[in-house]
Amino acid sequence: MVEIYDTSLAQLNIDKEKKAQIVEMLDKIGVSKIDVGSPETRKKREVIRYLLTEPVDAEIFASVYREKDVEKAVRCDVDGVTIPVPASGRVARILELNFNKMIKSAHESGLCTYATLIDATYEGIESRISGLLETGVDCIILEDTASLLTPEKTEKMFKELVEKYGIKFGISAKNGFGMSVANTISAIKAGVNVVFAAIYGKGFSHGNTPLEDLVLALNFFFSEKRSLESLSRLLSVFEKRIFLKRYHPIENPLELKLAFENREIIFPLKVSETDYMIDTLSLIHISEPTRPLYISYAVF
Repeated sequence: MVEIYDTSLAQLNIDKEKKAQIVEMLDKIGVSKIDVGSPETRKKREVIRYLLTEPVDAEIFASVYREKDVEKAVRCDVDGVTIPVPASGRVARILELNFNKMIKSAHESGLCTYATLIDATYEGIESRISGLLETGVDCIILEDTASLLTPEKTEKMFKELVEKYGIKFGISAKNGFGMSVANTISAIKAGVNVVFAAIYGKGFSHGNTPLEDLVLALNFFFSEKRSLESLSRLLSVFEKRIFLKRYHPIENPLELKLAFENREIIFPLKVSETDYMIDTLSLIHISEPTRPLYISYAVF
């Protein structure tokens, strides 16, 4: 089966018992790797250690953003780490972080090490991939941060990369224009082994590939046998305990206007919950290289 890397718990602020329940349910769906967040603080490390006591087949991963947190992840005894790496070497220099050194350190410590190339769907990323190969990285994830991919572009790009490098690749598709599942399926067809997803698309940020849609697609298109009963229970728990905070409905249309250098995108919407407003704002996953000149919205 395809390896699902779930990020639902990466930045979710709930108590550890609820997180443990979600870990157990994700495991029953057949999620291979579960990201439980950063080990940067003592409190977060206590939660990670608690989740590692769960008797699950899924591997527990931590997100590492700083070099000193690699050692903290090792002390937590996680199965692996994911390290975000800017696709632009210039951005890495600005941040004054040596990402390759972090990855090499994690790999030499015995951790399964994934590197996520941020903004990786622009041209010119192959030099970054070549650099990562020298670190011993176990898998390179390409993140379509700005939602630039289509299914056709996705399949072509990954097919070329898999054939050229012969290593384990993954995709973190963003749901701009509702394309994340379609792009993920195209990546799998091109030879991608690892796919990132989150419950309702809410993982490291909003706008990720929705786990529930992905599971249905994998069962349908690839004849996988993931438990839909377990998925239904998971969604029920997630809704009741975490997300569904009701607000008074807003019946007036919301106009969201993103102004780029030479274009504007306008979404006229009916908003009934604040959560929907957040989803809409993340339709275009804004990152530093693609940040609009200004963002304005108004409710009339």
